[in-house]
Amino acid sequence: MSVDFRLERERLAALSVDVAHLLQSADLASPETHAGREALIEAIEDLRDVLRPEAAIAPPPPSDALAGPRGLAIVVGHTAVAQGARALSPPFPADSPATRVSEHNEYAWNTDLAMKIKALAETAGVRCEIFFRDGVGIRGAYEAVRSWGPEATIELHFNAADGRARGSLVLYGAEQSRPWAETLQKAIVRTFDRQGRSEDRGIFIPGGSRGYDRGIESVTKVNPSALIEPFFGDNASDAGLAVRKKAELARAILEAFGAFVRRDVNIPADGGGAEDGDPPPVAGDVPDVPLLRELIATYRSVTPVVQGLATDVVERLKGITLAQWIEESGWAGSQLAVQHFNFAGMKGISEVDRILREAPATKVEYRAHDGVDTYLKFAGIRDFVTGYFLFLERSPYRGWKEMAMRSPHDFIRFIGRTWAQRDGYASRVINIEQRLVAAGVVRSDGGLTKPGEEDGPALLITGALSSERIADEGATAEFLELAAALEAAPRLAPVFPVVVAQCGLESDWGRSDLAPVHANFAGIPWTEMLAEVAAPVPHPTDPTRGKFCRFLSPTSFVRAFLRRLDNDPTFAGWIDNIDDGARFAAFLGRTWRPNDPTYADKIAGILARIGSDDGGRDPIIENDDDDTHGGDGSTTLTGLVLQIKRVRAEKRRGMKERTVSTYRVFHDRRPVAGLSGMICEARGPGDNSATGRQRGARIKAGIYPMLTHAGTREIDGITAFKTFGFTSSIEVRRPPMPALRVGDTRYRAGILIHPGNGWLWSVGCMNPADDIADARSDIQYVHSRARVIRLIEGLKRELGSRFPTTNNQTIPRLTLEVIGEPPPASGDVLAGDDLDAEAYARAELAAAQATLAGDALAAPDMADLYDALATGIEAAARLGQPEDGAIDHVAASGVNLADVRSVTGETLWTAYA
Repeated sequence: MSVDFRLERERLAALSVDVAHLLQSADLASPETHAGREALIEAIEDLRDVLRPEAAIAPPPPSDALAGPRGLAIVVGHTAVAQGARALSPPFPADSPATRVSEHNEYAWNTDLAMKIKALAETAGVRCEIFFRDGVGIRGAYEAVRSWGPEATIELHFNAADGRARGSLVLYGAEQSRPWAETLQKAIVRTFDRQGRSEDRGIFIPGGSRGYDRGIESVTKVNPSALIEPFFGDNASDAGLAVRKKAELARAILEAFGAFVRRDVNIPADGGGAEDGDPPPVAGDVPDVPLLRELIATYRSVTPVVQGLATDVVERLKGITLAQWIEESGWAGSQLAVQHFNFAGMKGISEVDRILREAPATKVEYRAHDGVDTYLKFAGIRDFVTGYFLFLERSPYRGWKEMAMRSPHDFIRFIGRTWAQRDGYASRVINIEQRLVAAGVVRSDGGLTKPGEEDGPALLITGALSSERIADEGATAEFLELAAALEAAPRLAPVFPVVVAQCGLESDWGRSDLAPVHANFAGIPWTEMLAEVAAPVPHPTDPTRGKFCRFLSPTSFVRAFLRRLDNDPTFAGWIDNIDDGARFAAFLGRTWRPNDPTYADKIAGILARIGSDDGGRDPIIENDDDDTHGGDGSTTLTGLVLQIKRVRAEKRRGMKERTVSTYRVFHDRRPVAGLSGMICEARGPGDNSATGRQRGARIKAGIYPMLTHAGTREIDGITAFKTFGFTSSIEVRRPPMPALRVGDTRYRAGILIHPGNGWLWSVGCMNPADDIADARSDIQYVHSRARVIRLIEGLKRELGSRFPTTNNQTIPRLTLEVIGEPPPASGDVLAGDDLDAEAYARAELAAAQATLAGDALAAPDMADLYDALATGIEAAARLGQPEDGAIDHVAASGVNLADVRSVTGETLWTAYA
């Protein structure tokens, strides 16, 4: 298209004058004026596109059809410069800083929708191409459409207004386009289940007399053509509907085309690779796509060599990486996968020279939903597999091997934060992996099954569970607390292992979106029957899924679990099924997840992995009293256990309170000689939340994994703490100092066992020491350092070749058992007067009141307000008195209490309850 830039600039100047006059209108709020303004702005944006020819995207070649028009042309509304209306996020995905366009706007959303329609069309044998307005404007795009010669054209948009409007409409420009517009509107209304005229807004020709000036230019260039506005992106309900129904909308549009041209459009059941759709099952809930079959068959026969990872670890990654490739490629349906064997969306931008040489691979320009970019192209699937693991060796994924050695799910959660930067990414991949397990493609250990191999469920057990094996599954400290709470529930005793396995399945061992934030380990949806033990909250990553239950603790969850079984008619008769574990698992399969026919088998497979070999009693975690843990210094846990038993809290003038504990190592419940002593921590109470981090408190009592360590903290430019590579110097604070790391501490990152000196060197960490008689005793650095080294060497000796050989790796078969939550110090031995627990609470209350006084509410920091209010509520409760009116005071100042949240998003409900 040739453009007379002088004339176009004159048109742009004239339109700018019109906009200036319109903005001076006294009746700017009138619908007519608003519509006119929007139409002029759209015209100006279109002219800006024409004046930027360098942004043009090459259109498909003109038609070579001799028999007349053929196929469907798709025009993407707006451009990368003027991206159109903005939708609410959530439910729209979070905007990724890695892309050059906004995922919230029309342009990116409809580019992706266009690609979905085209993928469906190709599988159905329908001629289809996508056209863009970038660099050529509306006229240029439709000139390319006319040259290509379609039977029908559709331009993709969505609406936005005042946040209240919702519904679907279609625009057309001539009578011969009317049947096409009617067919599209019916398909959209059916897909979105529109009801009434406010939702089914119909079809019409745009114009000022109709209150809708926009779209005239688009719908009058070729016929038959139509412009769709299927939903209002600024309406939360409509936006959520669009996100959920996107794959269905793509399918409905292609089916509407078939109905319009009166030809059968046979869309395969796999759904054409819609990445966020739910493809109908073909075989075992896995779409029967030829390229996907080829990918699975090839990956079964290839195990890449990864330096630093054992072959069995790489094998166990196959299931989760296959699931990730399916998520990225839309069940092997994306054009990047089909054309370039790139199933993972890997870009060829930085640190890819090694991939280009060794995979090998080449670079190719490809348009994804976020625009045109450089991607990696592979000659085949084997090269792609090699390239994928080389891609992980790049700097953004440093540390991935340590996570892979922990578990496949730890691996995907680690790399997922960088790979996609979308909420819920790892959870979606894990859900796909579970579908692959159910279909017999992936084994329960994460590897791929061989042709003809079945990874059927082992026999259900109803005896003891192995806490060590539960920890090996990647269970969090909170999940181990849940297991203890379940074991303490007498009514669940006959099926205790089954319920633990079910919660492990539902919550990914405490790592799901709902478990760590809301203590909801089974995806329990909100219901009024649980109002006494729960509060309603939206799903943390996908609010469109509705409300779920939030619990204050694992114990509250167990109470709600039983209450749901007792009171929900769905679970009527549950008590009659608990005499046999297999029967109860089958009952849960029929009632808890009735749409998953393999639910009971999944529970059986988990039970086979976490059961105790000797059938003996192996409790998860017991009560914190001395009798349970053994007053003579014993543990009920098997394997290698580092036990820290808290004894007391101490206070010294001018120093923060510290906690004094004993430590001892056990191997299969027998004490290990030479590995015992005393250890000091920060003040209580134990708290693994962000509040605990801010208070500098000790970690919560419980069970934790342990790791070797080399962190990012430096002293004089040298790494401060290391397990391997610490200095031989005994000089105080000479780095690197010896250390071990505690894992799964939630928001308490970097909790170490390392040397201390003086009163305490800790904000949550632990300092071994010789005898600490009372608050007058100091930690001696030389002795503390020697104890840390003795501990490291002793663990190496006990574990032998199983002990890691590098830093930042999980130490297998080692459990840290922290026992006890001693109360605050009863006195300050060097102070002039005593500071008992009540005085301590009063001091905290006074500090909270001081924070809220004066100018604190003039320009409030919501996290600071949360901390002050939560501290005051907690201190008042410890004093046995009602809340002092601080909440009312804050509300009266004009602060919206719903906005008062901790740095991790917690509301005041937790502290108040």
